[in-house]
Amino acid sequence: MPSPAPLHSTRAALLAAGPRFVVIKRGAKGATLFHANGNARIPAHPARQFIDPTGAGDTFAGATCGWLAERAFDAETLVEALHHGAALASATVEGLGTTALLALTAEEAARRRAALG
Repeated sequence: MPSPAPLHSTRAALLAAGPRFVVIKRGAKGATLFHANGNARIPAHPARQFIDPTGAGDTFAGATCGWLAERAFDAETLVEALHHGAALASATVEGLGTTALLALTAEEAARRRAALG
């Protein structure tokens, strides 16, 4: 993965290709959202323990899309959705397969999301 400087220098080129938003996922380093009015860095939520990364990216994407499916699609809501995805992805890595994610309560998910911003 390139350093952040090249990512920012390609922002205009990526957005000029047509999308309103570009999200670069960086695994344990979080994600970066680019849009016409700037960018936002989404930190990864720290996991209590790291057991298995399998499915964390899928959880991040699915939780993000699920959040957006029920709300407006704008930059502010996308940032909220990415925080939600990061919070749930952090639970995924805390167990084998889906065990930790399935044990996650709505309250714990909200707490993790709030801790991100």
